Amino acid sequence: FGHHDIYIGYGDEPGIEQVTNRYRFVQEIWQREGFKFFLASTQIVFNKNPHLQDWNNVAQEAGTATIPALWNTVGSGKRTAWYATQHVGSENPAFNRRQNGLAPWLNGFTALANYAHHLGPYNDASGHYKPMVYVYGIYGGPLDTIQWEGFREGIDDMRYATLMCALARQAEKSDDLEVRRLGMKALGFLALVDCDRDDLDEIRMEMTSYILKLKEAL
Repeated sequence: FGHHDIYIGYGDEPGIEQVTNRYRFVQEIWQREGFKFFLASTQIVFNKNPHLQDWNNVAQEAGTATIPALWNTVGSGKRTAWYATQHVGSENPAFNRRQNGLAPWLNGFTALANYAHHLGPYNDASGHYKPMVYVYGIYGGPLDTIQWEGFREGIDDMRYATLMCALARQAEKSDDLEVRRLGMKALGFLALVDCDRDDLDEIRMEMTSYILKLKEAL
């Protein structure tokens, strides 16, 4: 159907015995057929299986997780996705923006894997309040929430940061000393961001300023 980057998921957060006795065998078969392997797991999987994993969901705090640094050392093109801490979290768009934006991005995560709509009915009074639900699923598509808008803002923050860094890396290769310095200044700014406390709107404004300056300089 035109798709060439296929990840197959199997099981969830396995223990050592499962990894060594079952997962390696299954991963070997699928990867030899050209598929990639997807799994939510703890550091156990990295300890026993760093060479066979293509996508790993990590349930650790976005800004302090330690597992992304491990996965980012082995192979190119691997995905280390943040999820489950929180799956949804408090209905606070500012908090959702931090938790699904620069916090995981600056800490080495390369993907997000939380649910937009997974469990729970439309009727809030019928059970748990919005379990694993950012939006409500209705006939015509998802029904938006302020929580989802916070999530979207976090994604936008990562897009600004990604573009700024791409331009800065390009600037670092310039023959012009001032252009090289501008690239390093942009990267230095981002390195000092405190994603738990700094004003995200001000950070985005600063990233926008660097993006415009870098585009002009390049």
